[in-house]
Amino acid sequence: MIGLSFRELLPPGVDLELDAVLAAVNATIEQEHDGDTGAHTAITCDSLSTRRTDRLLPIDGRLTFTKGSWLFDAAGNQTHVIGLRPPQWTASVNDYNPAGLVDAVIVEVETDADRNITGLDRGQRQKRLLIFGNRGNYTVTLKHNNASSQYYNRFGCPNAADVSLGSNEYIWLYYDVGSEIWRVVSVL
Repeated sequence: MIGLSFRELLPPGVDLELDAVLAAVNATIEQEHDGDTGAHTAITCDSLSTRRTDRLLPIDGRLTFTKGSWLFDAAGNQTHVIGLRPPQWTASVNDYNPAGLVDAVIVEVETDADRNITGLDRGQRQKRLLIFGNRGNYTVTLKHNNASSQYYNRFGCPNAADVSLGSNEYIWLYYDVGSEIWRVVSVL
């Protein structure tokens, strides 16, 4: 079983949250444990890391990253589900919903000319942060509250003005469930 050491080094409340995470991991190990032989042959990296909706643990405390990178994909991962690079756009898009969007943290688009986007599929109605970027050579314009997309997929841009992303510009988007709109947080 896995335990937590050096509790005194953690901010208040974080130790309890980590205990909950470890309890879930330990429960998985115990569930996959062969009581007759003591073997754990059914446990794989996937069985411990695969997202299971029946075991999601909310983390309500503060987490502080003091060192290292904030990595989205495992080393050597070639699927890049978290960092999504869909096929090149050859037209402007409405209610944009590329495969894998629901799991993405970063969406990097590329176009064959200056293009507009009027909305981004929200997936489930939940609060969400997303980095949206233009990795191409042409301008991608997020259209403010444009009726070409469903109301719940539209962008709420600052000052009710469209936001243009030039080559290699990125933007933070926040899905505001109260207003059911993607809020432009900042251009990176």
